[in-house]
Amino acid sequence: GKCNSATGECQCQPGWRGASCSKPCHEGFWGSKCSHICQCGNQGQCHHITGKCTCKPGYSGDRCQSICSRGWYGPGCESRCDCYLGEPCDHKTGSCQCQPGYQSHQCHHFCDAGTWGLNCDHKCECKATSKCHPITGECFCPSGTEGHNCRKPCPKGTYGINCKQKCECINGGACDSITGACECPASFYGATCELSCPANTFGHNCTMSCRCLHGGICDSEGQCRCPAGYTGVYCQDRCPLNYWGHSCNDTCACDNNALCHP
Repeated sequence: GKCNSATGECQCQPGWRGASCSKPCHEGFWGSKCSHICQCGNQGQCHHITGKCTCKPGYSGDRCQSICSRGWYGPGCESRCDCYLGEPCDHKTGSCQCQPGYQSHQCHHFCDAGTWGLNCDHKCECKATSKCHPITGECFCPSGTEGHNCRKPCPKGTYGINCKQKCECINGGACDSITGACECPASFYGATCELSCPANTFGHNCTMSCRCLHGGICDSEGQCRCPAGYTGVYCQDRCPLNYWGHSCNDTCACDNNALCHP
C-alpha cells in the first residue's frame, strides 16, 4: 500500500485491507477497498485481488456455474471418468455411479452373493441355498421350486430352475419337477411317453408280460381280453357246453341235443 503523506494513513492496493494493508479481503470480497462481491457459485472462492474464481472439484466456468460434463470430474473438470461400460462418475470425486447390480470403483463387478440392486444395498430374501439376480433381486430357485422365497413347488406341467421349463410328457405322463423326466402311465413308455407298450406287455414302462392264453390280449392293467370261445382269468378255459362267443355269453341254439362250436 501507499502512505498518505499528510495523514500517514495507508492506502491499500486492490485486494488488501487493514491499517498496514497486510490482510487480504474478507472471504467473499475482492478488489479496490475490498468493495466488490465475489460472484463464484457452488462454493467457489474468488481471488482477493482479481476476483477470478477458483472452483471446487466438480465445477467449472468463470463463475463455477457449470457441473463437469458427463465423463469428466475433479478440479477444473480435467480428469476423465474410468467407469465400466462408460457409466457416469461423480463429478466431484470420480467415484463411479454404478447401475443396479454392479459395484466396485469401476462398476465392473456384480453385487456380492446375497445382495442386489442400486449400490448392492438390498439383501436377497431367498432360501439359504439360493442366490438372487443382482439387478432385480429375483431368486434363482433350486430345481423344482419357484416364488419370491423359493417356497412354492413347481405347478403341474413345469419343472427345473424357477420352474421355467415346460414338461414334454404326453399320453397322461407326469414329469419330475426337478429333472423333467417323464413318469409314464401304464401302457406307455419312452422319453415323453410317446410309445404304446408292445404286444403282450403292460404296466409301468411296459415291464410286465401278459399271461393270456389262446390269443388273448391284455389291457393296461394286465387283465386278459379273451378271444371268442375262451374264458377265465388267463383265457385258459373253453366255453362251457351250450355256450359260445366272446365271454361265453351266447347260448347255443342247436336242436336235438346237438353241440355248437364255442
